[in-house]
Amino acid sequence: MALTRVATSSRTEKAAALLVVDGHTLELSQAQVTDKTEVQIETALESAAALSNVQLPRVYVHINDDGSIALATGVEPATWPEDETIPKEIEG
Repeated sequence: MALTRVATSSRTEKAAALLVVDGHTLELSQAQVTDKTEVQIETALESAAALSNVQLPRVYVHINDDGSIALATGVEPATWPEDETIPKEIEG
């Protein structure tokens, strides 16, 4: 199994989630992720893979504060990039 691309987008004209595995493109539309839980989105990705007869690596989904989604494979991130706090510089 070769995962060659993982992408997400919050733009309405693009797929919300796109994975390319072994030459097969798995896509979830914006409608398939809007108002869904992380588990529901993971299940939708697994279903899309099953329909294409593709074995997915473990995919983790995170819903960002702005409603967009982030994907990770392999090991679930301890901290998702959006959740990292960046220290603000103190202006003096």
